[in-house]
Amino acid sequence: MSQRIQSGAVLLSAGAVEAVLIGQTPASWATLAATAPAQPVAERAGALLAAALVLIAVAAWTYALLVLALTA
Repeated sequence: MSQRIQSGAVLLSAGAVEAVLIGQTPASWATLAATAPAQPVAERAGALLAAALVLIAVAAWTYALLVLALTA
């Protein structure tokens, strides 16, 4: 995996998590996407998959904490 793909995936993942944590709007995401350098479809798909996996992990962790709080 090239350094460019890795850095793009990390930036996109970090941006997605930050957006969830601070409540950015989809318009902010559009700005982020518009300022990102053009990438081939495969690289963008990989970065989006990485971002989706991070969001799923955050959601699972939040759900687990919620269940623990409600059952304690």
